[in-house]
Amino acid sequence: MIRTRHLLIGLMIVLATLEAFANVQKPGNASQLKVKGDVLLQENRYSEALEYYTAALDKAKVDGDTHIYNACIGNISSIYVIMGDPKRGLYYMQQGYHNSEQAGDSTMMSNFAINLVGVYCMLGDAENARVFFRKQMQLATGDAVHDQYYAVYNQAEIAAVEGRLDQAIFYYQAALRIATEHNMDSKFAIAQVQAIGGIYLRQKQYDKAIEQFNEAVRRAREAGNDNRLGESYYKLARTYEMIGDSVSAAKYMAKYVAISDSLYDSNRFSTANDKLFEFENAQNQKQIDRLTTRNHTQLFIILIMLLVAGIVTWLYLALRRKNRSLQQAQRLLIRKNDELLKSDAQNRNLLQLYAQERESTPHDGESSEEKGKADNEPAQDDNRNDLGLTQEAINQLLRRITDVMEQVDVISDSDFGLAQLTQMVGSNVKYVSWVINEVYGKNFKTFLNEYRIKEACKRLRDHENYGNMTIQAIYQDVGFQSAASFINAFKKSMGMTPSTYQKLAREQQQEQTQE
Repeated sequence: MIRTRHLLIGLMIVLATLEAFANVQKPGNASQLKVKGDVLLQENRYSEALEYYTAALDKAKVDGDTHIYNACIGNISSIYVIMGDPKRGLYYMQQGYHNSEQAGDSTMMSNFAINLVGVYCMLGDAENARVFFRKQMQLATGDAVHDQYYAVYNQAEIAAVEGRLDQAIFYYQAALRIATEHNMDSKFAIAQVQAIGGIYLRQKQYDKAIEQFNEAVRRAREAGNDNRLGESYYKLARTYEMIGDSVSAAKYMAKYVAISDSLYDSNRFSTANDKLFEFENAQNQKQIDRLTTRNHTQLFIILIMLLVAGIVTWLYLALRRKNRSLQQAQRLLIRKNDELLKSDAQNRNLLQLYAQERESTPHDGESSEEKGKADNEPAQDDNRNDLGLTQEAINQLLRRITDVMEQVDVISDSDFGLAQLTQMVGSNVKYVSWVINEVYGKNFKTFLNEYRIKEACKRLRDHENYGNMTIQAIYQDVGFQSAASFINAFKKSMGMTPSTYQKLAREQQQEQTQE
């Protein structure tokens, strides 16, 4: 069962998100899909809402509608908060805030800042909650009552997290007055009454807590709000349980269960949560399937999707239970980053050692005239290899190959291949292939992929300059033509998928920034 406080804060975030992000509606498919998602979200049909929001994201991206795009990101984050995964919700909210900031959309920035305060309070992170509260106060949504209400409400949330309970009550009461005086939806007033009761409960002022929760029951009944009514019954049951009144506790718990069977039962939330992850996996799988398994039968596609969905779901639950793979992945990321940074130096050392080794071989009888012959001229003496190349020619060819491969714009051309490299270094395919195999111990395709993966890693880590680019855009920019070939080459080089690498790199950067 989702903790009541998390559910309460999550519902407040949904209210803020839906009201704020519904103000600007543009005609078009993206807007229509978002509106449908909003309706489904209000009806607690989370997986269906996520499907519509994802479709709206695709349309908004094509249309260049940044407002609808960021609004959908905000609502997706709210779904994860409601489903009891505030950390994932936080990830999307941060993404939405940065997207809005880059787009210069101060209204959307304000909405995201308001919601970020609530999620950080839910996670017990008062420091970051204050950071975004200051940003919230510097911005405005254009709705004075809305801004005033959330300015007071978020101060109450921060005070509660920091243990300043008397101040929290003061701010909750102020938010209640604003909601009442301006005839805001009854949900807002009931939420404040419940929050005040919760503070009294923390202070062990049980009579006052019961009084507040009973008031919340009265208001919820008048408004016909089963959500708030069920929450209030649950809070009364917990309060009576704490003071040892088992009869009253059982009575209110029975009322809560009667309502929660249709609203908050754990099976419903568990099923919705599974559907969210299955849906996300299906979207990713569809993109890969369209490129790599177009000729497979529908049955095969369904079986693969179900298998992958089951594996992803199992892995996710295992990670939640054990909570230890992240540190191992971060250590792997650090090691791979170090290897990436050292790769250029190692390659150059390899070239130097190779040249020194070959030059140390006796060259008796070799004339200056013979050394000056062109690379393509066949050898007639013992100082050339089986292909007729002198050591000087090999060294020069190695340097020219390295110079070309370090030109990112050249190797990122999807048409770039061995023939183009050969032409640019002024040699032939046989010589270039032999040199790469002899020096690096790998074929040209692997050699090229490693250079492209190195550039892709730089862009995946660089959120400041490439944060707006999708992984698909990055791999296409560095020369890969398909998701499958990029993922396979990336995993072979880095030991993880591109999305995992990007996620861990950004989390590591955030931790370093906080330290």
